[in-house]
Amino acid sequence: MKTENKPLSRRRFSLGLAMAPLALAATPQFEAQEAAKKTTAAPPDKNANPQPQTKKRWQIYEEEHFAHPLVFERHDIQPKVQPFALSDVTLAPDGPYAQSRAWSRGFMLRITPDRLLHNFRVTAGLPSTAVPLGGNEKPDSLLRGHWVGHYMSGCALLYASTGDAEIKARGDAIVAGIAECQSKLAPGGYVSAFPQTEFDRLEMGQKVWAPFYTLHKLMAGLLDMHEHTGSTQALDVVVKMAAWVDNWTASPSEDRMQEILNEEFGGMGEVLYNLAAVTGEDRWARTGDRFQKKIFLRPLLNRCDELEQLHANTHIPQVIAAARRHELTGDSRFSAIPEFFWETVVESRTFAPGGSGTMERWVTHANHLAWEMKSSSEHQECCCAYNMMKLTRHLYGWQPQMRYVEYYERNLLNHRLGTIEPETGHTTYFLSMAPAAWKTIGTEDQTFWCCNGTALEEFAKLQNSVYFHDDDSLYVNLYVASDLDWKTRGVRLKQETQFPREPRTRLTIVAAPQEKWTLRLRVPSWTNADARILVNGTPIDAQPQPGTYVNLNRSWKPGDRVELEMPMRLTREPLGDDPALQAFLYGPVVLAGQFPLGQLSFNMLHKSEEPNVKAAPLAVPTLAEKGDRLEQWILPVDGQQLTFRAAGTAGEEVTLKPLNESWQRFNVYFRVSS
Repeated sequence: MKTENKPLSRRRFSLGLAMAPLALAATPQFEAQEAAKKTTAAPPDKNANPQPQTKKRWQIYEEEHFAHPLVFERHDIQPKVQPFALSDVTLAPDGPYAQSRAWSRGFMLRITPDRLLHNFRVTAGLPSTAVPLGGNEKPDSLLRGHWVGHYMSGCALLYASTGDAEIKARGDAIVAGIAECQSKLAPGGYVSAFPQTEFDRLEMGQKVWAPFYTLHKLMAGLLDMHEHTGSTQALDVVVKMAAWVDNWTASPSEDRMQEILNEEFGGMGEVLYNLAAVTGEDRWARTGDRFQKKIFLRPLLNRCDELEQLHANTHIPQVIAAARRHELTGDSRFSAIPEFFWETVVESRTFAPGGSGTMERWVTHANHLAWEMKSSSEHQECCCAYNMMKLTRHLYGWQPQMRYVEYYERNLLNHRLGTIEPETGHTTYFLSMAPAAWKTIGTEDQTFWCCNGTALEEFAKLQNSVYFHDDDSLYVNLYVASDLDWKTRGVRLKQETQFPREPRTRLTIVAAPQEKWTLRLRVPSWTNADARILVNGTPIDAQPQPGTYVNLNRSWKPGDRVELEMPMRLTREPLGDDPALQAFLYGPVVLAGQFPLGQLSFNMLHKSEEPNVKAAPLAVPTLAEKGDRLEQWILPVDGQQLTFRAAGTAGEEVTLKPLNESWQRFNVYFRVSS
């Protein structure tokens, strides 16, 4: 079978750094040669006595799976549980979630629609006097326009969450501007911030930087504007774009189209399936089928982890598209793929805060995070964390399992809330796990990294997974101060909490029907046997078991109160390939050692995608383990919530506090000596 040429990293392409094509079946010797260019360390050798190259297991079944073109047949699968509409859940105004959303909104309002539309108008031959944006949106960037799609999605989601008329007007102005450019360009529906010649080059087999990736962002933003604000103009534009995509992708043979998919194409499959669901037109889903990349899907279907050397955020959206196809067709192959992918990434390729990947890739084989951490300071690309959370929501809808919620909570609390700079709303590209790292933050108008764009979406919909429901039951999954309006059941509920600053939450029934219904309250696995639930001040008879839902079925009345007390405890998470390297958590909160920021330059703090720790070395103490229990040597700091202290082997004292509050230099994985 054909080997796959990996797409260039988005961030390195613009710098003109060429990478050699990496085969899926890279040999250990080749891996070591590549790694030696970046570090003196090499990944552990999987085979001390290498044998001649043989076919991988999944290659043997190549003809069994996806041997023929896909045939789309609509058969919608109803999820077991569903999220609520964004408008049904209101965040408390003084909590960390609403605060982060307000910071992101402020950033959005400081960027004018005319600046965002500048490249579109120039490409369409329309006049523009706006000052061009910089970074990945500058006039000669091959990614120009991608951030505009994220911006429209952010506007749509924020409007759905809050009814913000000002932010909706921004989104409407951009939709109108893109519609004008589409009308001016030519018949066929094409519109982008770069000319159609980029797709001509792609068709001819030339190296082109991800034109379908950018088109996906635009189409997704337009579809979000339609779904969440009711914009018929946005739907008209995106349908015309989909028609252009259909016509373009119908020309190449299937084999040639599969080769084209070696270039990053984002979530083209997902947005086309979503468009088919919204319009009821299967044509768009059949077009989406052309974006199913078989060379990537086959091993996953056979439960083989062949992810090493793959660009992570090129492929996570493809798994989301597979999940979406399953929901529209019931094709079990497209549920097995995301289920195994999630399992192998989360269980063997994920750092303590919830992110995955190094240098934007899964750089080696599974369960070697210590080697990954040492090989680079570019860990946990934020787009990857965002997209893994999107995927998790699909899987939880199919099977409301505790492991999905707990992964989502870990990522949300530590990774996502930890990557937005207070007040400015600027966000990071990576969340590094390198020793004494720092958070590198994008600028006001000179970066526009992909991760800055996904952040606009993320922080507009932070409430989207607090509650789920089925016909009879309300699932309380996350401890977030909020109000819920379950309109179809006539239930209104208020959740009051300062979690994680306090290990408890209170739910008050504001309105309820007369008949019985079930409140399913998550008891997290990170609590202990002292957890308890009280209804109207009285403990329930059953002892809550960590890692389960407690089902409270009764006829609820306005004023009924449910309290969950969930004591938090210290735990550690060693790395499998170097158990002396350990991360520490208090409940679900990842703790980070605190070190002074020092005299880092503006460019090191704001213009570099990742912290260059080699240019500013800082020694991190080895921690001294002084007892069988963590509580014996990791001690709380009096008067400071979620703050601890530990001693180094040379007597130094290290302060530990939540990673999401760490804006100095920080360290998550410590070497521990007994």
